[in-house]
Amino acid sequence: MARRPVRVSLDEALWDAVEAAARARGIAPYLFVEEALKAALGPSETVARLAELADAAAASAREAQVSAAEMRDQIQVISDFIVDLYRAEAQASDHAGQV
Repeated sequence: MARRPVRVSLDEALWDAVEAAARARGIAPYLFVEEALKAALGPSETVARLAELADAAAASAREAQVSAAEMRDQIQVISDFIVDLYRAEAQASDHAGQV
């Protein structure tokens, strides 16, 4: 992940709280702020990823339905051919028996 230095203005009391919390954890205040932002934004990233996965699953389901319909059509064509073939053979044997 690319890092970009940014500057933000914070209320002095908030920054004092950030510094105190960071000192208590033994980390730099900017790392504390970064961790807090990641923790706050993490759930929204997870929801976005789940939405992407749901869209992909829906697309796969649509493709599967199209494929199933095509396969059903192909099976119908093959079964119609087989039925027609048996009918033709039956008619040919009936015709040969009558001659």
